[in-house]
Amino acid sequence: MILYIVDLLVCIPVLVLGFVEMVWAVIFCFIVSFMSRANERRTFVKDAERHASLLTSVAILMLGGIVTFLVGEVIVILPAFLLTVFKYLLPVRILLKITRQMQEKITPEEISADAFHKKHNGTAKRFLDIVAGSFLLVILSPILLLSVLLVILHSGRPAIIRQERVGKGGKPFMMFKLRTFSRQNGTHAVNSVGKLLRPLRIDEIPQLFNVLRGEMSIVGPRPELPDFHEMGIKCVPDYELRLLVNPGLTGWAQINYKYTTTPEEYLEKTLYDLFYVKNRTLLMDFKCMAKTPHALARALLTKKE
Repeated sequence: MILYIVDLLVCIPVLVLGFVEMVWAVIFCFIVSFMSRANERRTFVKDAERHASLLTSVAILMLGGIVTFLVGEVIVILPAFLLTVFKYLLPVRILLKITRQMQEKITPEEISADAFHKKHNGTAKRFLDIVAGSFLLVILSPILLLSVLLVILHSGRPAIIRQERVGKGGKPFMMFKLRTFSRQNGTHAVNSVGKLLRPLRIDEIPQLFNVLRGEMSIVGPRPELPDFHEMGIKCVPDYELRLLVNPGLTGWAQINYKYTTTPEEYLEKTLYDLFYVKNRTLLMDFKCMAKTPHALARALLTKKE
């Protein structure tokens, strides 16, 4: 909250240009702060988190700069830029004192089947999925078409494949995905195109069609392969509770926890999924969507390290 107050105060000088300009400056500052996760303590504990916050902020400001150049005063993004630099350079010990630590995962003691089955507004969530899915599909269509062409030129057709995944209630469905694997020495391995597309999650854009078909949501637990699903049932307590909702293109566990490779890590990640299922609201969905760019930047920077 303190950092948001700082955002507001820094925008006041823009008032000399006009009230509307100051409002736009405040909006940009709040968007950048929220999407870069600058209001959460753990963002600044590790260098990868801090660098991801900076990268996310710069990307948002570049888009904002294009928009304001076309329709208004570019200077309205200046406060957000200055605050991005300020927060990035601010010592960690100071940030730890003025930011808050929020709960991100459930504890085994908090798991209660009754709490997970409480009524939620499924109609509103479906409406959000349709609107957000359609918007993202339109915005990302040039990237998708270019990626499809790249896959075809590199390794032929089909560019988009279907994989069996487990959806709501344990029901299987066919998930769309760009083909980023090639057969090498009798096994499937990530090809050179895949090494370009997968870190940026471009290969997952076709899943928006699953969202529009109602098989997935924009926000929800990761859609698992049948083998991982079977492992979850056998090894993870209360695993079936994560199946109460549609799997998601992004989700609480995806933005707050790393990619899992062991049963122990999968158990830990499931606690994040269960936290979302128990506390799911439209506001939480918006928060997940807003913080996904930061999670992508963090994963990309961590991989490079």
